[in-house]
Amino acid sequence: MGHAHFAPFALALVLLLQVVMGLTAAQELVECKRQELHDACAESEKTGNASALCCSKLKEHEPCFCEYLMDPEVWKIVFSPTFLEVFKACGCPLPMC
Repeated sequence: MGHAHFAPFALALVLLLQVVMGLTAAQELVECKRQELHDACAESEKTGNASALCCSKLKEHEPCFCEYLMDPEVWKIVFSPTFLEVFKACGCPLPMC
């Protein structure tokens, strides 16, 4: 009887490990270069209008957001009302770190 209760727990643990490993692998595929993202989104940062290039770079750099947000200056930009519109327009989820 004890084994029947263990199976769902083991499956959940395996799935969680796959997700964590997948996120780590995704971050390794992207070089986390803030300047590259900044250059692509500088105009969008000012206007709130998301360019195709900015959206593409936001999605590409998504695995790096938590690293970028360690800088208080970046945090202020990302969570500004203007840039929140860019995230929304690009269909990117807000970073939850």
